[in-house]
Amino acid sequence: MTSDTLQDHPLSRGEVRDKDDVAPRPRRRGSLPWALVAIGAALLFVGYWGASDSTDPGRQLPYLASGTAPGLSLVLCGAALLIRTEHEKDRAEVRHLQARFDALLGWLESGPTAEPSGPPPSEVPLGKDLDAPAGSVGPR
Repeated sequence: MTSDTLQDHPLSRGEVRDKDDVAPRPRRRGSLPWALVAIGAALLFVGYWGASDSTDPGRQLPYLASGTAPGLSLVLCGAALLIRTEHEKDRAEVRHLQARFDALLGWLESGPTAEPSGPPPSEVPLGKDLDAPAGSVGPR
């Protein structure tokens, strides 16, 4: 390939957005799970501290009911939100990489000097099946 052919490549022309072009999310969305985990951990500690003073289950039960159980719930909810946020980031990155790969396959199938075929990568539908192959590649 010559340098002129590489200049026609859709990735070198900037037709596919870079990861840096995506607008950042608000920070409060990322801090909510951490706040829930911190509050839940504090409640767990307070519940344990209060229940550890006595060996009588009748005196331990109020601490368990008012501190430990809600604290555990908050920690689990915060962890679930953290996992969800990471999953959303991963799916967005997979969509971005798939759009770049589709643009590259379209460029390779149509020939290096032709315009890329298919929709622009920024218009790739969100519900597209990620498990389906982007292009048909025969056996080697």
